[in-house]
Amino acid sequence: MRALLLAGLLAAPAAAGTGTVPFSEFEKVLAPGPLWPLDSGDASLTIVRLPKDKYPKLYRLDHESQEFSPVFDAGGPIRGLWRDDLGESWYFLEDEGGDENYRILKLNEGFRGATEVYGHKDRRASIVDASQDGKRLYVLSNHEDKAVFRLYRFEPATGKEEALSPPGLSVDAAVLDSYEKRAALTSALGNNETRVTLLDLKTKEATPLLAKADTVYEAAFFHPERAELWVTSDDGRDRVGCASVSLSSPTLVWTRAEDGKDVWCAYDRRADLSTLTSAYDGRRTLRVFEGAFDREVPLPLPEKAFVSNLAWVRGTTRAVARVSAYDNPGDYFEFDLWEGADQPLLKVTKLNVSSIDPALFGKSEDLRFKSFDGLDIHGIVYAPEAWKKDGAKRPAIVWPHGGPDFAESHDWRAIFQFWNLNGFVVFAPNFRGSLGYGKKFETLNDRDWGGGHIEDVVWGKRELAKLPYVDPERVFIAGGSFGGYSTLSAVTKHPAEFRAAAAFVALANLFTFLKSIPPDPAWQNEFAREVGDPVKDEALLKERSPFFHADQVKVPLKVWQAENDVRTVKAEMDAFTGKLRELGIPVEYVVLPDEGHSFQRKESLEQVLQGTVDFFRKNL
Repeated sequence: MRALLLAGLLAAPAAAGTGTVPFSEFEKVLAPGPLWPLDSGDASLTIVRLPKDKYPKLYRLDHESQEFSPVFDAGGPIRGLWRDDLGESWYFLEDEGGDENYRILKLNEGFRGATEVYGHKDRRASIVDASQDGKRLYVLSNHEDKAVFRLYRFEPATGKEEALSPPGLSVDAAVLDSYEKRAALTSALGNNETRVTLLDLKTKEATPLLAKADTVYEAAFFHPERAELWVTSDDGRDRVGCASVSLSSPTLVWTRAEDGKDVWCAYDRRADLSTLTSAYDGRRTLRVFEGAFDREVPLPLPEKAFVSNLAWVRGTTRAVARVSAYDNPGDYFEFDLWEGADQPLLKVTKLNVSSIDPALFGKSEDLRFKSFDGLDIHGIVYAPEAWKKDGAKRPAIVWPHGGPDFAESHDWRAIFQFWNLNGFVVFAPNFRGSLGYGKKFETLNDRDWGGGHIEDVVWGKRELAKLPYVDPERVFIAGGSFGGYSTLSAVTKHPAEFRAAAAFVALANLFTFLKSIPPDPAWQNEFAREVGDPVKDEALLKERSPFFHADQVKVPLKVWQAENDVRTVKAEMDAFTGKLRELGIPVEYVVLPDEGHSFQRKESLEQVLQGTVDFFRKNL
């Protein structure tokens, strides 16, 4: 939940090949967000940055022509499109300057502009749900107390607001039943411990339902016909699965769970359909069911494809979904939910409008190895197929992912494709602490940041260097967010291991990082568990902070920092790069204006993506 990710960069459009493709061509492989079909079924709204745009805007996609036409420009990046049950009101979030203090705006009638309906300076807001008549919004916000997110009921027409959850209970997520009688509130005490509270929306009485140390319970949905709540949990398990719990008893009944896989369930009351997502070893599957898992719906989708962003055409049996693979950015397709697996798919987008030959896109393959302590680690190598056969040895980039509660996969990865395109093999190790390998594996880096997981990265690099198409003398390292921290840790702990390094929105000093993280309990508890206490663990944090080992930087280093980042703040990286310069160690440092932790603007993406290639080429 509080993963330090570089989402904007990871979601950027990309391409791949064996030569050199500039950013101006690269960005013509489009990366729209989820489609929200209009009731006519012949078009959808979506958020996308087209090559001519400086930042993501709201567009209308015509399904037949596959063309985008502008709907609204907010003057800055638009995030999180949302629609109420009636389909009459459309909302979206705006994040001015990247500081994550989202405001809620409503599209005016006929999509003629937008009006802010909810927002508070220096505070966050997000939409949970709406009443079926569209008159009431349910919102999470911390505007009364920066450290506590509460559930509010809000009437856009009148501006009336009512706090529903208790003032001392910080809520990270919430689901409502279909009748607005109750809500299930999920509160996090860290990524590995969450609790569920039942809230009576009339009396505002809050009753604890599920809570256990080091156990995840996350409310998924209320069953549409029975008095039970469905949750995602790892209670007594190493993997998360789906379970139901009676509203009168806290006893879990496992409904969907698999050994060796993480499983999540969801239900959409608007369509009366449910979905089941399974993930393991960098792969993901999606299944759809009628009702609340009553009968599986056969889908006309490729078996090994990554299927995402499933949405329904309201009032019909039609659906749209994105179908992609590692070597294919994919497209959105439309199909009928009840015509079976053999029906043809109707393509409604053309996302690759570049001149890049799709045959040049990189492919992914597993690379498994044993780390320094014998632990089995899984990673993924990304490279065009031809490179494995032509006998040439190429430079490579090791990418420690962000998070750390995250994992790289066999899905389309834009940044990797860009590096493949420009001549670099990419290797992404899913080191200890990564998601998707079980709770025990995920918690191995608790109070060990910069320890075992850095050795996993280095041992993975050495395994990568054995591949016949990799030049072992020209292996670089790059990472963003927690991956940026891992990059700086790797080059200070192993000064001679990599050719050069690039870090984006990184952290370098665990003491200042712990002071700068948001004050709500989810963030505070998570990083207290994962990083440690700055007083009790002073020696450990100093030993694991690259800032205190800046003199060990022996390789060329380039650092990008977002001006308004609230997760990895500019002041910390100013201090780190300043210390390097005091020591006489060269560093290239670039601050990106009007950006937060997730890069959204064209200029920033170009600087970072093309800049990394240029920097590493300079140091080949």
